[in-house]
Amino acid sequence: VYHHVSNSTPPSTSLSPEAFKAHLSFLAENDFTVLPVTEIISELNRGGELPSKSVAITFDDGYESIYSTAFPLLREFGFPFSVFVSTGPIDRQQAGYMTWEQLSMLRDAGVIIGNHGTEHRSMLGQSRDQARADILDAQSRITAELGPQPQLFAYPYGEYSNESKEIIAELGFIGFAQTS
Repeated sequence: VYHHVSNSTPPSTSLSPEAFKAHLSFLAENDFTVLPVTEIISELNRGGELPSKSVAITFDDGYESIYSTAFPLLREFGFPFSVFVSTGPIDRQQAGYMTWEQLSMLRDAGVIIGNHGTEHRSMLGQSRDQARADILDAQSRITAELGPQPQLFAYPYGEYSNESKEIIAELGFIGFAQTS
């Protein structure tokens, strides 16, 4: 789970390009199998087995450094990845975020684009109706700009509850969380 790949963004959510390349080299040199999240989900859903040392590479938020810095490195290694985007900052053309055009180029290159809500609001602070609307509004924007994408949702801040898991399931999404 990555956010920024940059030397000039907040240290708490950033990894330098050199460190990111070292991560990718480690995966390649140590026989890891990097798979698209959709392939992992399909294999798990059908009760199959994943190759030993399988990983997925994901990015949250939709920061510009994913396109300008991480994407070329991932292409160099031939690794698939996913980006979970918050659509509000992209729609506002907020500095530091990718554009829909860049996301379209990633999609055309086989990158999976997932949902991270409209404004990166924690699921824990929203009512059921607010959370549903936020997820559906973001998915609507993603579909309008990029065409249909898998219904994948990364919980903002990695925060979720039993209620938010129910909402995700009711909407037909697969939810992703991280714990630090």
